[in-house]
Amino acid sequence: MLGFKRNNSGADRDAIAREIAERCASSTLSQVSHVADDMSVSQLRGYARAIAWPQVWAEAQQAEADGRLPKSQTHELADRALEQAVHLVTSAYRTVPIIAMPAPHIGRRAAA
Repeated sequence: MLGFKRNNSGADRDAIAREIAERCASSTLSQVSHVADDMSVSQLRGYARAIAWPQVWAEAQQAEADGRLPKSQTHELADRALEQAVHLVTSAYRTVPIIAMPAPHIGRRAAA
C-alpha cells in the first residue's frame, strides 16, 4: 500500500555475523585458554581481539566473495562479528560454573 518493500537483509547480516563470531570464538578460546586465567577482563578482551581479528576478516571477505554480502558492508560485518566473538570469549571466562549441590537437609514428604 505505501510502497514499503520487505527486506530481510538485516536479519541475514545478523545471522552471518553470528556464524562468523561463533566459529572465531571457539578458535580463539582454544588459543587463549593457557593464559586467560592470569589476565584481567580488559587484557583478555584485547588479547582475544588481536587473535580473532585475522580469522574474522578472512571470513567476512569470504562472505563477500560468495555473494552473501555487499562489498560496502564487509567492514561493518567484520566489526560486528569481532565484537560478538570477543564477548563470547570474555563471557566464557568471567562466568562461574554452576555446580549442583545436594540438599540433604530437605526431607521427603509422605504422599497423602
